[in-house]
Amino acid sequence: MKTRTLVILLLLAAHNVIAVGSHGGRNVSLSALENSRMERQKCDRFASKFRKVSLDGNSNGRVCHPLKVKKGPTVGKVCAGVKERGPRRCLNFIATADFGYKFKVVKAGASQSCNEKARFPFQSVIRYPEGKLVKKEVSNVCLDEFSAPKGSSGDGCCNSSICIAFKVVAVKTSTGKERFAYPDEKNDLCRLNKGYPFVRCKVDLICRSEAVPTPSCELNKADFCFAYDASGSLINPSSGGSTAAFLSQLEFIDKSIRSIQAGAGKALGYGIVEFSSSATIKTSLSNAQMARNIVQNIPVPVGAATNIGAALQVCNSVLSPSSRRTRVLVLITDGLPSAGVTSSSGLDSIANSIKASGVTIITVGAGGFSPSLLSLLSSSGKFIEVDDILQFSGSLVDLLDEICEDT
Repeated sequence: MKTRTLVILLLLAAHNVIAVGSHGGRNVSLSALENSRMERQKCDRFASKFRKVSLDGNSNGRVCHPLKVKKGPTVGKVCAGVKERGPRRCLNFIATADFGYKFKVVKAGASQSCNEKARFPFQSVIRYPEGKLVKKEVSNVCLDEFSAPKGSSGDGCCNSSICIAFKVVAVKTSTGKERFAYPDEKNDLCRLNKGYPFVRCKVDLICRSEAVPTPSCELNKADFCFAYDASGSLINPSSGGSTAAFLSQLEFIDKSIRSIQAGAGKALGYGIVEFSSSATIKTSLSNAQMARNIVQNIPVPVGAATNIGAALQVCNSVLSPSSRRTRVLVLITDGLPSAGVTSSSGLDSIANSIKASGVTIITVGAGGFSPSLLSLLSSSGKFIEVDDILQFSGSLVDLLDEICEDT
């Protein structure tokens, strides 16, 4: 019987397929299982495509459970929600002890499903020595610490039930007695694990608002520099501009970075340059979260002339240290050059020098820009036109398509 089994395995292995089970009368191969696993992604990759992520869709975005000793008293409670920590979205657990108790050990964890077997489901473990027990503890488990399959919707862990785990060692202050406590398992959504004791609870991870559009191409090796227009023609009402138009331009950059990063396989670099009569670096190549934070806090300038040549040169200097295969310079302007190099031939010479170094130039025009100039400066010979200076973000998909075509 053993010999027969060995022969079957060898024959199947010779064809690079090993039968490991059956489903509906069909053999399931190891290669099929591998393909299935490859479809899993970090939960954060799915969540990054949405503007707002919360638990259970509650107005405060948090879910709470009492912490109980098995067949014993309630010793406190734990509340969980979603919180941004730098560039990461995390499940934020806040455990609070009731009067007469303190915490010695606090454990928190998360996974894609409570149906998954787990001997130790905690990514965060905090321990306190004797004499330093706490009444309140905050733990974080980030969405990039567990994975989920894409599923039929393609949303993965988003808009579905995920699993959170929590466990504390609670100490009764009057006696020093230690007891394990968990979310109340009498809740229909919480279950006590057999064997190694812990409780896991189902909770819905709700991802709302519009899905972030992502590039149709793979952008694993690229850096970007956005040069935005701070000239008077975009900002000053007397020139047909407005504060709202300037802020709409910044929102366009913010959404562009968010969309590009959501479709990227790893962290990319983003530089930001402001130009009017001259050009100023707001940030050299930074990660997406840092660049977006800077963009979101840029004040409205007074506004002056339009120095497109300086914008190109300074943005190129931001990209110069990059060793990435693809470097993209996005020039956004609403007007004609009125400072520095103003001739089309002179600006063309600057742009050609930049393109010759391997940088792709994409031009975005709004308001009274020169279509022929933006076509001349761009790598593709085309430009993106913003229909309404108060709605720059309406051209976001066009920008993403242009990035993929040109790179």
